[in-house]
Amino acid sequence: MVKLFACTHCRESKPADEFYKNGKYRSSWCKQCCINLTKVWYGNNTKIAAAYKIVSKDRLRDQTFKAYGGHCVCCGETNYAFLTIDHIKGGGRKQRNELKRSGVMFYAWLRRQGFPAGYQTLCFNCNSAKHRYGICPHQSTKKLEVVA
Repeated sequence: MVKLFACTHCRESKPADEFYKNGKYRSSWCKQCCINLTKVWYGNNTKIAAAYKIVSKDRLRDQTFKAYGGHCVCCGETNYAFLTIDHIKGGGRKQRNELKRSGVMFYAWLRRQGFPAGYQTLCFNCNSAKHRYGICPHQSTKKLEVVA
């Protein structure tokens, strides 16, 4: 026998899986009522919602770059506007296609995975050079300095 719960908004009795759960507590509104309320709120507050989305994305980018050192490991660039996440052993395009994630959605995936090893922060220039030439010019210069 399925246990039914009453939604305090629509007053319908529904099974437990029709209610969101937060820890050991269940929402008093059913999922559909919560979704409808959210749609109405976003419809009435589009500017606030858009601003919140920007802040949320920026916060996620900050968390991701801090988790991976906060600066380009090649040249030391610290301006977040120039930083990217690099797959240390390559295969970034393949992984993004498999996950169907890129940009901020990829950062969210990294956070859900606990910021796993195998990634590093590079600036866009160093990342592009690594992809195109296999090594960043900064690294080839460092190797020349060691030999000389």
